[in-house]
Amino acid sequence: MNDINKFRKNLLSYNKPYKVQFGSGNKPLKNWINSDSNGPFKWIISGDPLPFKDNSCTLIYHEHLLEHLPVPIALNFLRESYRILKPGGILRIAQPDLDDIVEAAYKGTFKKYPSAKNITKAELLNMAFNGWGHKHLYNAEELTSFLVESGFEESKIKYCKFGESTTPELRNLETRQESLLLGEATK
Repeated sequence: MNDINKFRKNLLSYNKPYKVQFGSGNKPLKNWINSDSNGPFKWIISGDPLPFKDNSCTLIYHEHLLEHLPVPIALNFLRESYRILKPGGILRIAQPDLDDIVEAAYKGTFKKYPSAKNITKAELLNMAFNGWGHKHLYNAEELTSFLVESGFEESKIKYCKFGESTTPELRNLETRQESLLLGEATK
């Protein structure tokens, strides 16, 4: 049995509609489908369709994932997220905020970036753009543009603070203090 068939068979053990966390790493969410590079995450990287039926998910969450994908793959992943969300379903994205990174470099305020202690402003910017496998950094304007291009209506995209959401199941999910761009898009 190939990986995608194993995954689809495993879906039978989860309640529908699904709640999915992509890029879960060692921080799986209880009662969610959690995937990472050793599982269905590889479909995101390849740009293949996600292994879910249309309108089968109520919630999708990922933290520090989108900035690691090349732009065409990121757009495909967002389109696929839109496809698999039920009407009224929510995609929550947590990631570094390009505007905050630029401001921190300009002002020399590195406290939000623990890995950036004792470095220069230029090092912070280069680390943000080139470090950790980053492919594309986003601010709210850029993320909104990508979400709209993926099918979400701009009026149904909102930004919130760390750990906050009007949806109880999406509160306090972030595990990295660098997650300063927190967007929620409702289908």
